[in-house]
Amino acid sequence: MQHVAGSMKLSYPIKHWFTTLLISPLFLIIYDFVADTKFTFNEASIYFLLLTMGILLSLPSLFIYFFIHQRLINSRLSNIQIRTILLAIAISMVIVTFLLIKGSAMIPMMTSYMLGALTSGWVYPVTDN
Repeated sequence: MQHVAGSMKLSYPIKHWFTTLLISPLFLIIYDFVADTKFTFNEASIYFLLLTMGILLSLPSLFIYFFIHQRLINSRLSNIQIRTILLAIAISMVIVTFLLIKGSAMIPMMTSYMLGALTSGWVYPVTDN
């Protein structure tokens, strides 16, 4: 078990958050294309709309994520334990956010953002060592 107390930097939460926001709309656009759901009118314009709305709607979650991150890096948990906890929290926050905003496209959008969070959460190293 690798100990990471204090070694995780703020760069992981920022990279995870921003990458999730960048790739999640792409998952929704791909879903729309494959399933022919007609959610989108113009892929480029819907991408930037989803990116902007994602940033605005996820800011409260980002602050919570930072708080929990700070607590975890001061614990005696391993990298994999920290990553697993952070991913579970990220997925939970995606679900709560989409349950609050509702809408007809809630399930595909929520799924695309959960997939984005899972994907981006495993891309970056949890520590800078």
